[in-house]
Amino acid sequence: MAPDRDRDGIRRPLRDKDYVKIKSAFLQVVGYEHPPGSIIAFPKYVKTNTRTPWTDGVNFYARMAPFYGAYGIDFSLKMVNVAPLVYDEVFDSYVPKISLNSIECAYHIEDALSRLDRKAGRLENTALELIDEILSLSNIQRSKIGLTGSLLIGVHSNEISDIDLVVIGLENILRVKEAIIESGVIRPPSVKVAEQWALSGFSHGLRLRDALFLVRRKWYRGLYKGVAVSISGVDDEGVMRGYGVRRYKGLGEISIVTRISKVINPFFTPVEYEVAMLGTGPKIDVIASYDGFYADVLKPGDVVEVRGLLQRVVEKDASYLRIVVGVREVPDSYIRVIEAREAS
Repeated sequence: MAPDRDRDGIRRPLRDKDYVKIKSAFLQVVGYEHPPGSIIAFPKYVKTNTRTPWTDGVNFYARMAPFYGAYGIDFSLKMVNVAPLVYDEVFDSYVPKISLNSIECAYHIEDALSRLDRKAGRLENTALELIDEILSLSNIQRSKIGLTGSLLIGVHSNEISDIDLVVIGLENILRVKEAIIESGVIRPPSVKVAEQWALSGFSHGLRLRDALFLVRRKWYRGLYKGVAVSISGVDDEGVMRGYGVRRYKGLGEISIVTRISKVINPFFTPVEYEVAMLGTGPKIDVIASYDGFYADVLKPGDVVEVRGLLQRVVEKDASYLRIVVGVREVPDSYIRVIEAREAS
C-alpha cells in the first residue's frame, strides 16, 4: 500500500534513486541537480489492466524500462507521457522534468526498512536478513541503508524481483564494500547467471564478452540465498552542490581510446573517472557515466575505448572537457576495457 502523503511526503530534497508517484506511474529520480520546483525522473512502473508479476495486492504494474541504460530510459519516456522532455539550459539537453506540485507521493530510500515485514513474504524476509548481516559486518548505522526499486514502492514480486540495496554516504559504502569482499556474504553469480546479467550490456553498446568482463569486477552484484542482489550508493552531500553550480555544453558525439588515471567518484550518479589522454585529440579530463553499469568497475591503468557525448563543464572560474555515457544524445554509448590493469 502506498504510504500516506502527510507521513511520507517530500520531507527532504529528493535525490538519486528515490521514487515518486504521479497519476498511475512510479518514477525514479535521477541525480542531484534538479531545477527549481522540479525534479528529473523517468517512469519505471505504470499501472496496467494486464496481470503482471509486479503488484501492490490491488493493482498490477508494468515495468517500463525493460533494460537499463539510455535505451531503457528513452523507451520508458516514449511509452508513458508523464515526464515530458523539456529543454534545460544548465544541462544543454532535453530532460524529463516533473513539477513538484504534481507529485502525489514520495518514496525516500531510507524509509523502506520501516515498511518491510518479515512475515509478508520471502523477498522481504530475505532482504531484512541480508541487511542485518551487512549492518553487523560493516558496523554502519541502520539509518544509512535503504532500498530502491520495486521493494521501495511495494510492488515487488517474490519470484523475480531483486533486492536493490542503497547505502548512504561515501564512508558507509566503503565500509560495506570492505565487509562484502571480506565476508563473502554475497556470493558471485554462476557463469550462467553472470552471462544473463552481461546480456544487459548489449543495451550499453557493449559486446557480450566485454560486458561479462565488467560484471565479474562487480563486488556489489551477486546472490544471497538464491536472490539476486545489487548494492549502490547515494551521496548524502550531493544535494548541497545545487542546480546551476555546474553548467554543461554538449559538443557532439565522440569516440576515443584513453587510460584511467584516477577513480574520482565510483559510486554516486554520475560516476567519474579521471583519464590521461593517449595520442592526439581534444584534452579530455574525465569520463562520467549516468549508467550505473559502470559504477566502481574501472581501475587506474585500464586502457578503455569510450563512445559518448563530449561536454564542456563550467564550474565557477574553471572549465574542463568530459565524455559522458548513459545519456539520450548517444544511446549506444559505452566504456570498453581493451587493456586491463590486472586480471579480474
